[in-house]
Amino acid sequence: MKQCCWKARNGEFYIGLNIGGIALDMLLDTGFSHPRCEVGIGLEALIYDSLKRNGKIDNEKTYQRILANGSTDIVVTGEVEAQLICAGHIFGPRVKVRARKGTYNSVGYCFFKTLKGCRLVWEFEEDEVCIEWKGVI
Repeated sequence: MKQCCWKARNGEFYIGLNIGGIALDMLLDTGFSHPRCEVGIGLEALIYDSLKRNGKIDNEKTYQRILANGSTDIVVTGEVEAQLICAGHIFGPRVKVRARKGTYNSVGYCFFKTLKGCRLVWEFEEDEVCIEWKGVI
């Protein structure tokens, strides 16, 4: 089984992702989830718009959501291809994942569910997070 690990930086975990040909450090956000697991990553608006201009965003959807305080928010999402980056090299399966526009660059629980044949290992004492993959690099 192949393994890739990322050390915490200033108490936060970032993992490398290649999203539509752009290498990004993505904050691992343990609170980022979606009720139906439709959205797995968040992208800053400039990154999202660049991917869209270059034809890397598919199946874009816009919807309105109601916030806890009763106000509404417009949410834009689209599907992108993503793959882990480990020590500068592509690692793990290439996946299609829905990205939300206009947030910080982040990955949540629903992204990890797309990684078939993988396992997430959190080493608390080592202050690192690792992904193990059964596939071939």
